[in-house]
Amino acid sequence: VRDGSTKDPLIGTNVFILGTSLGGASNNDGIYTIPNVGLGTFTIKVSYIGYQSKELEIVIESLKIYTQDFDLDYVTIEGKVVEVTAQAKGQMDAINKQLKAKSIVNIVSSDRIQELPDANAAESVARIPGVSIRREGGEGNKVVIRGLSPKYNKITVNGTNLASTDPDDRSTDLSMISQYMLDGIEVTKAGTPDQEADVLGGTVNFILKKAQPGLHGNLVSQGMYNGLKKTQDDYKLVLDISNRFLNDRIGVLGQIDFENRNRSSHDLGAFYQNAPADLDSINPLQLTN
Repeated sequence: VRDGSTKDPLIGTNVFILGTSLGGASNNDGIYTIPNVGLGTFTIKVSYIGYQSKELEIVIESLKIYTQDFDLDYVTIEGKVVEVTAQAKGQMDAINKQLKAKSIVNIVSSDRIQELPDANAAESVARIPGVSIRREGGEGNKVVIRGLSPKYNKITVNGTNLASTDPDDRSTDLSMISQYMLDGIEVTKAGTPDQEADVLGGTVNFILKKAQPGLHGNLVSQGMYNGLKKTQDDYKLVLDISNRFLNDRIGVLGQIDFENRNRSSHDLGAFYQNAPADLDSINPLQLTN
């Protein structure tokens, strides 16, 4: 099987006999083999991605080796229109920091965070490669980095360690942190000399927003549909206002996050009872020498 214009062999061409399970694929030299073909009239079909398929009827009158070459013509495949959009402005600085980092770091800007309707900061972190989350009541709350448990990871805010929220280990619940108050997220997946040696998995650093010069306001509203309860009364409202005073020396940023969400779930339990069994009997134990 060759290219009709260049005569170059086509590797991996699908060659098969219609109506049967007999067929094969061409090798590096474009040669194919279809063994154990009986007598009769057959139709061979040849197909290759990007080329026009061909069908040829052949008649096998005696048991011998038949040779049939095919030259396929290139064809343009037209698909649906795909619109590609890019976010260069908000993510450009984050990408540059990521490229210049001395270790394996993923950085997400605030513009990228606010593009998706995540429930909290934990679910925003989960969109980073190599990071997953644990869920409670359908909402993400703890971060898993490189498959290691949340107790082996560290959460920081502007470089300051965030206290553990679990009485049994060092894990931190992130379900109460709003992603709309973050200016960026930095996830370090490997230890470096400038970090504390108390992490096996990785470190998640939340960068808080800062008030920009001038009066700024932002309002985010979300409506939700609960498919489990068939309700439409779930909603989320986020309002933040910021400004700077005294020649931009002092900045004030306030945010109100109001949310109403029904996190009902279906529970399935089972039990059994073995009525005739009696477990109150005592078997004596005797030791003899």
